[in-house]
Amino acid sequence: MIVGVNGAALDRFMAASREDTRVVAAFLGGSYAAGTADQYSDLDLYLIVGDQNYDTFFAERRAFLGHLGEAVFFEDFSDFGFDMVVFILSGGVEGELALGRASGFDHIHGGPFEVLVDKEGILEGQVFPLHRPSQAEQRETPAVAYILVLARPLGVQQGDGTR
Repeated sequence: MIVGVNGAALDRFMAASREDTRVVAAFLGGSYAAGTADQYSDLDLYLIVGDQNYDTFFAERRAFLGHLGEAVFFEDFSDFGFDMVVFILSGGVEGELALGRASGFDHIHGGPFEVLVDKEGILEGQVFPLHRPSQAEQRETPAVAYILVLARPLGVQQGDGTR
């Protein structure tokens, strides 16, 4: 069970995912899904969108994220081979929202996950093998953490949203 500001944002994410007809499934990854979360953990959120609605949803991704809270930092990131948004909400919630198409989403995550919404059963039996990048891959691919570090000059503090 996730508590505090992350828990509240996750509840809003699940509600928005259930209500949006373009969303086929939603799941949680990262340290929360792995059971290793601590007070500094961010939210690793994943959405699978119907193919016919993907482009429209992508164009409106900021509005969808607005259901979770006010974004004080919003940055698109696609260097991992899929669409992702790195965000910080005004309440101090940090996270990533990764997007995949219903016809092919195996590449958007690796490792444990927790199903939050699955309207068509497409996550039933799904396995996301954990990819362990080589040292060369780690040097070649920019880390999302660098993007989050760049957000710090905005004055956003973890947990309290002060400036």
